[in-house]
Amino acid sequence: FFHIPKSGGSTVKQYYGVCMHLVTASQNGVLYGHDQDEELQVVNIPPKSQQRFVNVDVSTRDGLQRASALGFGHANMAEVMFSPYLYKAAAVFEGPT
Repeated sequence: FFHIPKSGGSTVKQYYGVCMHLVTASQNGVLYGHDQDEELQVVNIPPKSQQRFVNVDVSTRDGLQRASALGFGHANMAEVMFSPYLYKAAAVFEGPT
């Protein structure tokens, strides 16, 4: 999902994460110290909630680079990804950089 700020994207994120219970890749995956994780995993954010995120931040260029280095593009962990960087986000699926 190409997220353009202030265009209703946050509502779409809530729909997919809360209503549809999809594993999401967005900026929330690195909350609660998960930006220090050394391998990909699905985490609940907040910890006792039902919202599941991959522990990457695909909302920043640095986060996309980290996601690529961890092999996010080929891990098949996220069911939906939200990023404002369309081309950089697509490059994550080409392999590690």
